[in-house]
Amino acid sequence: MFLTNELRGRNLNYRANEYSLTFDDGPTDGITTDLARLLHREGVAATFFVLGERVDRAALSAVVKYGHRLGNHTYSHQNLDDFCGDHRAEVARQITACHEKIQEFVPQSRIPFRAPGGAWSDPRFSAFANDLPVSKRYIGRYGWDIDANDWRLQRRPGHAEKIDFGEFCARFEQALESFQGGILLLHDGFPMNESHLADPKENMALEVAGFVLTTMRSRGFQCVPLREPPAWREFLHLLGVG
Repeated sequence: MFLTNELRGRNLNYRANEYSLTFDDGPTDGITTDLARLLHREGVAATFFVLGERVDRAALSAVVKYGHRLGNHTYSHQNLDDFCGDHRAEVARQITACHEKIQEFVPQSRIPFRAPGGAWSDPRFSAFANDLPVSKRYIGRYGWDIDANDWRLQRRPGHAEKIDFGEFCARFEQALESFQGGILLLHDGFPMNESHLADPKENMALEVAGFVLTTMRSRGFQCVPLREPPAWREFLHLLGVG
């Protein structure tokens, strides 16, 4: 079911030293499979919120094989708050088109959903989504507690939002100081509608993941699988989902 309120650490019972790693906007050729393998080797189960337009069967197979979870991040990363048109039809198109790409890789499990950019301000969006035949397979919408700002690494050189790896590291360490526990927003790709902003050669997802894991462990933090609201686990079980 699609909830009106965004799910974050504070309503998912995360402890102060517990974090879940989530990766948006992939999969990306030459990145996502290696990232899934790296995290598995480090004993971390992450969630990959994928875009339907970028789906690659081999990459999704690898993500699942290495023990990670797949999430729906819509088909084309349409910002629904900025969309001008029939929102009911667009919500249905974005969720369903992505679902059709990932459903065979998640035959039994519940599927987390995250809106692009967290843009889901109209309560009607959840109502529209819950009218879909696939709605009972879903739980969300998920937000995040810490934006790692790794997406800035992928901006083209000279872009105003561009940062280098050193600045990313400093920003991330500062973020850990300011917010304890919850969901980390990271990226293993970029959407097609941001291709004019991004440089594929600047994808540093593997280096980012390595730094994040090293930094968190040095502080005694734990990486845990993405949590679900306790009350919903029983409710969805009664619906026969998961």
